[in-house]
Amino acid sequence: MMSLKARLICILLGILVLLIVSYLVRRRRLYNIYAITWFLASITFVSMGVFPGFVENLALLLGIYFTPAAILVVAIMGLGAIVLHLSIIVTDQHKQIRHFEKEIALVRRQAPDDKPLAKSQKTSGV
Repeated sequence: MMSLKARLICILLGILVLLIVSYLVRRRRLYNIYAITWFLASITFVSMGVFPGFVENLALLLGIYFTPAAILVVAIMGLGAIVLHLSIIVTDQHKQIRHFEKEIALVRRQAPDDKPLAKSQKTSGV
């Protein structure tokens, strides 16, 4: 069974993450799509603290005999999911950058060459 201290730590950690993410979204330092992932993580931690039976059943399902270790397993799996999600986004952005690089190269190739200014057209530093 989860101790009261472990339950409180889960709840406080979840609330802390929720507050930090809310602050970052409000200050426009974090996009909504990323905030949803972190909100889910915070809700998971709060629910593990409020419903300790969930953690105990998960620990039994995973074959973990020390229930607080199940919390660490859930946290590591959650962080792994976040890393995977961000890796997918970085890959998509990398593909977009490559596409834009090709478009810019085509536009530069089709653009007329800039003609150098004649001596009479050059402006002096005066």
